[in-house]
Amino acid sequence: MININAVIQNVPTEEKEPIQMKRIIWIIPDSEFVFAVTLKGEGMFPFIASMDEIEIGIATGTILLIKDPYARVINDKDISPQLKEARDKKWEIVQFLWHDNKELVLNRKTRKSIIREAATKFYLPKYEIDRIIKRFWQRGMNKNALLADYINCGKKVEKNYSGKKLGRSRKYSEPRAGINIDENIKRIFRQVIDNHYRPMKKPNLSATYKYMLEKHFSDHYKDQNGEIRAKIWSKDRLPSDNQFRYWHKKEFDFKKDYIGHYGENAFNLHYRELLGNSMAETLGPGSIYQIDATVADVYLVNPINPLKVIGRPVVYIVIDVFSRMVTGLYVGLEGPSWLGAMMVLDNVVEPKAQFCLEHGFEIAEEEWPCKYLPERLVADRGELEGYNADRLESNLNINMDNTPPYRGDLKAIVERHFKTVNDRIKYTSPGAVQREYRTRSDEDPRLKAEYTLDDFIKFMIIDVMWHNKHINPTYTLSRGMLADGILPKPIDMWNWGVKNRKGRFNVYSRDFVRLTLLPIVKANITRAGIKISDRYYSFDKAISEGWFTTGKNKRTDFSYDPRDVNRIYLPHETGEGFDVANLLEKSNAYKDLTWEEARFIHDSVSEDIDNAKRDDLQNDIDRDMATQKINTEAKKRMQKAKKSQPQLSKNQRIKGIGENRNEEKERIRENEKFILGDSEQKEGQILPFKSMDTELEDTSETESLGMNKANNQLLDKLTKHRDQIFGKDEE
Repeated sequence: MININAVIQNVPTEEKEPIQMKRIIWIIPDSEFVFAVTLKGEGMFPFIASMDEIEIGIATGTILLIKDPYARVINDKDISPQLKEARDKKWEIVQFLWHDNKELVLNRKTRKSIIREAATKFYLPKYEIDRIIKRFWQRGMNKNALLADYINCGKKVEKNYSGKKLGRSRKYSEPRAGINIDENIKRIFRQVIDNHYRPMKKPNLSATYKYMLEKHFSDHYKDQNGEIRAKIWSKDRLPSDNQFRYWHKKEFDFKKDYIGHYGENAFNLHYRELLGNSMAETLGPGSIYQIDATVADVYLVNPINPLKVIGRPVVYIVIDVFSRMVTGLYVGLEGPSWLGAMMVLDNVVEPKAQFCLEHGFEIAEEEWPCKYLPERLVADRGELEGYNADRLESNLNINMDNTPPYRGDLKAIVERHFKTVNDRIKYTSPGAVQREYRTRSDEDPRLKAEYTLDDFIKFMIIDVMWHNKHINPTYTLSRGMLADGILPKPIDMWNWGVKNRKGRFNVYSRDFVRLTLLPIVKANITRAGIKISDRYYSFDKAISEGWFTTGKNKRTDFSYDPRDVNRIYLPHETGEGFDVANLLEKSNAYKDLTWEEARFIHDSVSEDIDNAKRDDLQNDIDRDMATQKINTEAKKRMQKAKKSQPQLSKNQRIKGIGENRNEEKERIRENEKFILGDSEQKEGQILPFKSMDTELEDTSETESLGMNKANNQLLDKLTKHRDQIFGKDEE
């Protein structure tokens, strides 16, 4: 179908046939003919063409419908007043000829007379009127088609650098001193900017300019000490600092410079293009939750003794991207960690009416109806990365998305909410941190602290309830929301999405969610119990199934709460339910502690034992040396005895062990007997038997030796006689 203002072009069938572009300027009513003009040249007036021929040519491919080569979108604000005035005057002529006298100007017989009339009316020569109306037809038949082609004015001229110095003279130098900036100098500028200026953490063009002179515009030589020195060239061979700055500004690339100075992450965070929409991938409530933690800008005090400051709390928040509804909240003193993330995810599935009631607020369930897990969870690369986070995907069917480092903008909704919360804290809460770095005159916010942790939790609950009912003017409502008259309030958008988008929730019991969130520890099954570190646990099922009597150690996974060392949990193999193992009495030293405290005690004891190893080794060595001394003395005594007495056979040596034993026993009895009575009573003197060693050493006193032998024989006879009287058997 042919329309007015369409541009057509013929397809040459012969080698020398010219290519012509034509514009359809008018379709004759109730006719098969049109008026057209040729777009090239100024001497052509409209001519009549057959519409059927044009349509057949388009159908057969000999004529093409092409894009208008003169189509331009021009903003009136960009047109100077002089050009706009000239255009409007020409437009009055076109109005007279085309809109008021169209048939006359198209008819060849009446065209000259109407153009002459226009020349008379507007005080212009006839050729000028011809030029204006032809330009109107050729350039698109609109008002801006009459603008002069100043856009084509001027021509890029290649500068001739071979002659004298271009530009103004330097104020304090010889006339025309310096050099022209040709392509070779520009190449040096670009190289220095890329390799030296952009990598600088603190941009400094002056230092870069001096570096360039030293590297590219100086002679290098060695001084008397062999050190390399640089002597810059004379002034008439150097580019000036102003020239260097001019070309840097002329070819300035903000993105490259910023990335070079501060890194791509910083650029993406602060200056990247914001062309997307967080809503693009959401299908309804529960499609995507964003989670993050921050240290609140307020100091808290101890609830028992308010004079004790306990520091700043950590706030975890989970937000639904579709509705901006806060779906989870946790405030505590645990640093950003898996424990904090575990607590806020537990709050996500907790009925919020129950949560608020625990902190003194009574609300209806529909005021905060969020108690479901999402389809997808967006977090940063921190606590929600690794084995614990993988269990969210495998057990709770949550797709985890961890953002790259330093890209908080990829979860901008929750980040912006934290800023709003901290702004409110600064103006409403005692002990608020007004700025990150205090000056001398600033009062210490820790001295103004009054909130306890429970006070601040109440503050956050009130803030969340306000946020969920607050109108967010920046939110882009969908067509369905607009049709239903929904205001951009999180609670209204949540309810609308649940009703119309059906929600994208994962529903699990709270115990199941908690069991999944708890971290896992490997435990050894031993005869002494379920061993974790140096603590022991047990439960009835393990005893009844004979876990501790198999005589073979094995390892089993248990879940545990890092805040409670008293019990661990064994999930059932079916995935439904769990068993609780309690701390045994022999491990009561760790009772009621946290896992961190228990680990600290275990590590402290292990460290003390390790530090005492040197003393223990020394004790072992002292014992071994004393034993060795005894062994050496005994060996020497035996060797002396063998030398001093006749050689005895083995049978002779072991014969009479009982008699020998009785002799030694009597001697020991005599030495060990108790003498009771008056301490002043004169005690009988006991003459100890001399040992074999003494006898051997005192070989010179033969008479004493003889007497001792005689005494020994007499004592043996007395002992035998006593045993016969008392009826004692030989031992």
